[in-house]
Amino acid sequence: MNKMEKERICDVCGKKIIDNGQIICEYCGNELKPIKNEELIIEEEEESYEKQQRTQKSIPFGFDQLHPFDVEIKKRKKKEKKNVDRFKSPQIQQHEADILQEIEMKLNSQFTYIDAIDYKTNLGFIANNGIVIGINIYKCNIIDLPEAIGGLKSLRYLNLRSNQIKTLPEVIFNFSSLRELNLSDNQLTNLPESIMNLRSLEKLDLSYNKLNTLPKSIGFLSSLKELNLNVNQLESLPKSIVSLTSLQKLDLRHNRFASLPDAIQHLFQLKTLLVSGNIFLNKMDKKTRMIIRLYQQKGISIIK
Repeated sequence: MNKMEKERICDVCGKKIIDNGQIICEYCGNELKPIKNEELIIEEEEESYEKQQRTQKSIPFGFDQLHPFDVEIKKRKKKEKKNVDRFKSPQIQQHEADILQEIEMKLNSQFTYIDAIDYKTNLGFIANNGIVIGINIYKCNIIDLPEAIGGLKSLRYLNLRSNQIKTLPEVIFNFSSLRELNLSDNQLTNLPESIMNLRSLEKLDLSYNKLNTLPKSIGFLSSLKELNLNVNQLESLPKSIVSLTSLQKLDLRHNRFASLPDAIQHLFQLKTLLVSGNIFLNKMDKKTRMIIRLYQQKGISIIK
């Protein structure tokens, strides 16, 4: 056997044969494929590799074969889409969905779509005709209200009950459509004069705070029907309260009133007055008894 000849094994009969350029097995007649030389093999491997590189570059975004950085971008976009999809159920506008997401990031929690303000959902929102009209931030232990909430221009209901809020941002008083505001069980010691801007407000709950005074501008809330001041540190009410011409229910329980505020007798729409837990009830003088009888004659239900 010379150098040009090589031993091969037939892939049909398994016999050893001498490859001398002939491609027919002398035992079984099988036609053998010619052996490629090493240079040809290397050349074909290089062509195969280059083709693979070209194919990978042409793969559109979203397929499996991606650079690790592209994969990370894909995951992030998928997560962002999932977050936005959560706000598609009530079909709210995109810019308001963005605001809700910003609040979520601030509070490290996620919103849930709700039908009405409740005291079970920590972070919830109400929507109507693609617009957010209600926000529930309940027991989230927040100290400051996220400024982003000011972008929800059509809010009608805002529940901030049971948090640790000490001061209110001015953005809250720009909600001209706000009807109900619940600030109970926080750490408020005073209210800004800008509360006068909430002209559409019908219910205001300030119970379980540390208020020792009310701003004079509260008298501008001419649409207010219910005012809850239960469990505060109030000793008096501003004279401007007589301007609350729509007020039907006033809760003054557990404050520090030494006598019934005179201004109450001018609240002609008042139907319910709650006064238990105040100093004047411990020893009512003749004047207080007379005022209470007068209120009762006017049809005001006084709960002591």
